[in-house]
Amino acid sequence: FTNLTGHPAVVVPSGFAPVKDEPPESPRRNATSLQFIARLYRDEHALAAAHTFQQATDFHTRRPPIS
Repeated sequence: FTNLTGHPAVVVPSGFAPVKDEPPESPRRNATSLQFIARLYRDEHALAAAHTFQQATDFHTRRPPIS
């Protein structure tokens, strides 16, 4: 919805979730993400939140299994 309102937003990876209808032991995973939205003209707030999140986690360095 931010495309319509003009609010600044940034999306960061937040992990992997099991693929629906796959057995739990399946290595397949779907990437998940988190979106930070700030008030109008406050881009730095969204970017600061995303930066803090990425410093506290390692999701941005992980890759899903290929097989």
